[in-house]
Parts: sequence; structure tokens; C-alpha cells
Amino acid sequence: MTRTSTVGSIVGVAGDVRYRGRDLEPVSQAFVLFQQNPYGWLPYAQSPNVSFVVRVTADPATLIKAVQSRIWSVDKDQPILAIQTMEQTLSQSGASRRVYLLLMGVLAVIAVLMATSGIYGLVSFSVTRRTQEMGIHFALGATPARVLTLVMRKGMISITLGVCIGLGGSLAFGKRDFGAPVRNPSN
Repeated sequence: MTRTSTVGSIVGVAGDVRYRGRDLEPVSQAFVLFQQNPYGWLPYAQSPNVSFVVRVTADPATLIKAVQSRIWSVDKDQPILAIQTMEQTLSQSGASRRVYLLLMGVLAVIAVLMATSGIYGLVSFSVTRRTQEMGIHFALGATPARVLTLVMRKGMISITLGVCIGLGGSLAFGKRDFGAPVRNPSN
């Protein structure tokens, strides 16, 4: 059985719309009049989601009541939900990314604090183990600056070795993120 009725007519072509978020790729979509009941011919069940956008030159907050009364003059039982400006809509579209970045920043600070306390513990342990050696250096006439240099050199060797192993491991086993290699300095 062939279908002979016309489903719709193309009356124009619009550019890509990133309605799912600014950083997500746009998907194919069609704009149709709601009175034509476009959801009856779709091959899948979809509930209608109607958005109404008003472009104004004045302050948008001052026109909310006028827009509501105009809509209700057509259909007084029509619910109006989520009235917001375009700035609010764009701000909400990036909200989840901001939360993830904030969480990542907090975790990075915690990681730095843990690494710092670990380095402090390592150097403190090393100095405690070398107390007798330092005493011998002082007895043989070494200055406090010379003994401090010995302690700092040993600590910096351990830190440098740890950083090199960590960077080497992250470059060797790191995964690609956002389509860019880990070695890309712009990431």
C-alpha cells in the first residue's frame, strides 16, 4: 500500500541550531506549524514540546505580562512555564560544565595539598634518618647552609624523580580527551 497524501511542504531552510548546548554538534530537525499536528506522522512516539521566543528591544522583564495576556487571549487554559531571557537560557546551558569545572578545581586543590603533605613527610623522614650524618658534618666544621644544601639536594632529587615518573606515565598511558592528544600543550 502506498501513501498518497502529502505530509508537508518545505517552505524554507534554516541554519544549524545548537539547542542541546553550545558545545554539542547540531542534529537534523524540522520546524513545522503546531496546528498541522506534525507528531501524528512521526515513526516514533514524541510528545510536543512547544517553545515560544519573543525578540524585544526593551527590557524583557517588562513585557512578560503583555506576552502572557496575548497568549491567554488565544487560549486561556494554555499553561506558560519557564519564562526566561535568552541570557538566562544560555547561562543554564553551560551550568553543568561549570559545576564539573568547579568540582575538578576542588579536587585538584585537594590533590596538590595531599602531594605537598606527602613531600613534606618524605623530606621530614629523610632528615630524621640523617640526623647523625648532619651532626658529623657539623662536627667536621660544615656550615648550616652547607648542611641545608645537602638536605635540599636529596629532597629535590626525590621530587624530580617523582615528577619525571608521573609525567612519563601520564604521557605513556594517557587517553585522548576531546579529540586532542594528551601531548598537545593547548589542553
